[in-house]
Amino acid sequence: VQAMAHICATKQARLIHISTDYVFGGDVTRARPLREDDPVAPVNVYGASKAMGETLARLATDDVVILRVASLFGMAGSSDKSGNFVETIIRMGRERETLHVVADQVMSPTAAADVAHVIIQMVRGGCSPGLYHVVNTGMASWFDFARSIIRLARVDADVVPCSTQAYPMRAARPRYSVLDNTHASASFGEIPAWQDSLAHYLHCKGHLSA
Repeated sequence: VQAMAHICATKQARLIHISTDYVFGGDVTRARPLREDDPVAPVNVYGASKAMGETLARLATDDVVILRVASLFGMAGSSDKSGNFVETIIRMGRERETLHVVADQVMSPTAAADVAHVIIQMVRGGCSPGLYHVVNTGMASWFDFARSIIRLARVDADVVPCSTQAYPMRAARPRYSVLDNTHASASFGEIPAWQDSLAHYLHCKGHLSA
């Protein structure tokens, strides 16, 4: 990120850098959506590296736009994750009668298409340099998200909440990383609720009837 920022500075070009909600998470008592000016507190190496990238980019050039996104689901999926969380839940729901999903990690489910829409507006219409939280409106635990996916896709499976301790991961995950998108919504128009964007995604993927 630092190298790209230096190159952009020499070319007098703007850098648009994609960061993450994982720069947060260390505030274990958090219960209010995080704003752009809240201090970062990553809980894993990935989050720390992204936080460092933000800092180095801003030190290298004044003309940088940083978008923090979160919990993305998109049409193409992720090649290293065999799709995305939505597709994984649907597939597992069709294979099993019961799904146990973590209920004590709360985040901002976000459609990649909505992030792309904001980036296009940034490029075409311009915007001020700085930080923007570009996520769908609202919040959910992974359990809430999974339950909505199963219900909307009409998959015959039960979704049962579980704790983080019951589903151990090699890397720590933020307990709360909900992002406040007020700044981005004021700058680029209201960003849809995650429930609406999830329904649109499921329809486009053929999981919902017209």
